[in-house]
Amino acid sequence: MKMKKGEDRRRLASEHGYAEKLFLEKVWFPVFQHFNCLTPEYEVDDYIDGKRYLDFAYIRDTLRLAIEIDGYKQLRR
Repeated sequence: MKMKKGEDRRRLASEHGYAEKLFLEKVWFPVFQHFNCLTPEYEVDDYIDGKRYLDFAYIRDTLRLAIEIDGYKQLRR
């Protein structure tokens, strides 16, 4: 497997919010030790209004896994 290069690597590093980066740092990398087969901002067809972007897609052979990260927002009282 190849290491991520170019656009995918740039998007992994720069276009995600705090929750997505925390997921990569605390969950994904400790388990897998690499980002191979993990694609950020993966475009998918949406039957309602065209296109959507998944936070991450893990695509390997016949396995396709969609990963969406919801950030935590504290409510004010």
